[in-house]
Amino acid sequence: MRGLSENFKNDLKSPEGCMNPFLKRVLEDDTLCLEIRKEEVDIYYRGGLLFEIKKSREGKYNVGIDKKFISEDNTNINNINIDEIDKNDYFEWIKAIPYLKSQMDIFFSKNKKLEREIQQLVLRENNNNEFANDTDYYTINGYKFLKTQ
Repeated sequence: MRGLSENFKNDLKSPEGCMNPFLKRVLEDDTLCLEIRKEEVDIYYRGGLLFEIKKSREGKYNVGIDKKFISEDNTNINNINIDEIDKNDYFEWIKAIPYLKSQMDIFFSKNKKLEREIQQLVLRENNNNEFANDTDYYTINGYKFLKTQ
């Protein structure tokens, strides 16, 4: 069953919440899509997993990325070495988003995943256009769930 605990939701929605910078970034960047799993938030870019955020037993959030998108010869561009970012250093992950997106762009130019990308575009268009609240059809994503809760 999908869903987040009240604490997780509060950490995302509250301006003081440690996860709020991720939600804020998704709301500011319409190329990103936030999806909710069971006690997990996934953020997608072009249909590829940008971040996987899970709550640890210690109560902290671990941020993970899919390293298949990062080319080995570009692990330290713009003074960002993703191997050195602590999984709990949320602001460093936010700062790394442009770098990670550029790496994903390079990956997708060589490894086409058009169906996933189109799915994300349909979801974004359906939920973010001016008629989104007036339609009988609704594509579920984490962003809208958090927005309406």
